[in-house]
Amino acid sequence: VFHVFPRRALLNKPLLEPEPEAVADFSLGYCAGCRHVSGAYDSPLAAEARDRVYRELYSRHAPTSLSDGQVRWQELVAAWLLDRAPAGGRVLEIGCHDGHLLSLLAAAGLAVAGVEPSPFADAARGRGLAVRQEFFRADAFAAGSFDLVVLRHVLEHVTEPAAMVADAARLLRPGGLLYVEVPNSLVSLEQRIYPEFHVDHLSYFTPASLRFLVERSSAGRIVRLESAWAYINFPFLCCLAAIDRPTAPADGAELHDFAIGHTLSGFGDRFPAYLANVRSLPARGRLGVWGAGVMGTQFAIDGGWSEQAAWVVDPNHVNEGLRLSVTGHRVHAPATLDEVGVEHVLLASGWEEDARRQLAEATRRALPVYVFADLLRDAS
Repeated sequence: VFHVFPRRALLNKPLLEPEPEAVADFSLGYCAGCRHVSGAYDSPLAAEARDRVYRELYSRHAPTSLSDGQVRWQELVAAWLLDRAPAGGRVLEIGCHDGHLLSLLAAAGLAVAGVEPSPFADAARGRGLAVRQEFFRADAFAAGSFDLVVLRHVLEHVTEPAAMVADAARLLRPGGLLYVEVPNSLVSLEQRIYPEFHVDHLSYFTPASLRFLVERSSAGRIVRLESAWAYINFPFLCCLAAIDRPTAPADGAELHDFAIGHTLSGFGDRFPAYLANVRSLPARGRLGVWGAGVMGTQFAIDGGWSEQAAWVVDPNHVNEGLRLSVTGHRVHAPATLDEVGVEHVLLASGWEEDARRQLAEATRRALPVYVFADLLRDAS
């Protein structure tokens, strides 16, 4: 264990009524053998809370549409996969969200299917896609029945990522392709992006750990492993593996093995500055908080703000009138920022570019804006 976050939220979406007890310490640990970083909650309620988040609360995350950045990114990924997938091939996406990527692949002539545990499965079926609303089970599909299996932003959410990769690989025909996309958590570790470590994510992948996992769990060879900036404030790892022949394990240590110790030992060194800054924000004037999801929920806990000290808004209209899950701050419409005289705004969103644009549309004033990186600086 190299860091323990105190009082991390177990439910990170707004609720009708707050649940102040839904917090627990969250530990991060590193395994030198498989180069893997994992997280664990010190609470027997954690597994139940994660299931509840996916089945009940994810439908409030972004029900209207994907952001422009997400749409552009998925179009790029679709074009890249279509350049490699066989014409007319069969595709399975595990964790397909609202089915946008699958719809792009289907429009190009591929036969597609999907699995999605959250209520977003309804949106995917509304596109005419064959999508099951359930957690992925390998026995639900015939072995060797797909040419491409896609796992986008799934592995970081599961308790046994190696087993999931192995199960996904068994569904591929010889020569089939496995595409894995996850956050590049090496950047989150190095840049101390503390909000990236939360109840939804149990595994945190670096290029070295993702390579190790895919090669040893899929019995395939990695065709491409790249880091790319997409639409959020940290990059993604994009891995394409061909299930045709096993790759011999690399001999000796990687450069990662020598560098990771420094990264992990320094991970918590800015946490005291973060806490001091987030707690001091209301003293600088009426605070507005833009975002009622993962970041907004945790900022309110760490800041210890009263409801009067912080005015929480969210651009997702279905969250209006709900309350932050632990602190109970009511969520308001962005248009209310001017009405209540907010003097500065903390962006509680990883989609900082989108949030800045939305904020400019919601207020007639040029308000001072803080982002998470500002909270890591020494308090002045």
